Amino acid sequence: MKKLLVIGGTGLVFLVLVILVVIRINERSLAKELKNYLIQEKRYREDDIEQVSSKFGKMPQYAVFVSFKDEPEVTYSYVKKDKWIQLGPSDAEILSGKTFKHIDDRAH
Repeated sequence: MKKLLVIGGTGLVFLVLVILVVIRINERSLAKELKNYLIQEKRYREDDIEQVSSKFGKMPQYAVFVSFKDEPEVTYSYVKKDKWIQLGPSDAEILSGKTFKHIDDRAH
């Protein structure tokens, strides 16, 4: 019985580790893919981009966040459906009168 618990516990730990590794691989892959999209499709230079990171969540399941060197206080959020969609800044931020340098025309 003890042996069965040890095997089951080990299997569970292994499964959790595999899931965490898959999540991390997906996060890195999406961040890299968005950076390539911004450079190739949106014509940003690599040195325009301060940081690209991704996070696993509930909704959206994976969100990718970008900050630009000339606007480091603003984080733009993206998700990928069939194509990359910019989610932020929020409508409230836009309506506040603040000017955003990197907002997609299609986003709002």
